[in-house]
Amino acid sequence: MHLRLRCVLCLVLGACGGDSAPLALATAPVTPPITQVVVSDLVPVGPTSFTGVPGATAVLQVRALRADGGPAYAATVVFKVQAGGGSIQPVVTSTDEQGLASAKWTFGPQAAVNLATATGPLAPSPVSFTVSTFPTGPGTP
Repeated sequence: MHLRLRCVLCLVLGACGGDSAPLALATAPVTPPITQVVVSDLVPVGPTSFTGVPGATAVLQVRALRADGGPAYAATVVFKVQAGGGSIQPVVTSTDEQGLASAKWTFGPQAAVNLATATGPLAPSPVSFTVSTFPTGPGTP
């Protein structure tokens, strides 16, 4: 058995030598670098301050703009609840062809001032959204 293995190895190694051209080394495919969309401004679409009831929802929307004023396509936008509780979905999203990004905000369960923000990488400042929630039902004027 060892003799056969040695013979096969000699044949394989012998076939690799000689006057043939050297073997080319395989190279890994080159992945293009990930480029970040440059956002020069993030502006609200619609009101940024309103009233509601605890647990209600609202759609937050912003537009990301390039330095030339055109829409920033595929820019990352992060929505975050800052105060009042509640939740936002999705937290991280990308802008569409018009530079728009949206998220659904569910207000906190208590009557309070709720605050949420939208930020974009390289945008100079976040967009802030405020909603004052008031209870409804018996005892509410």
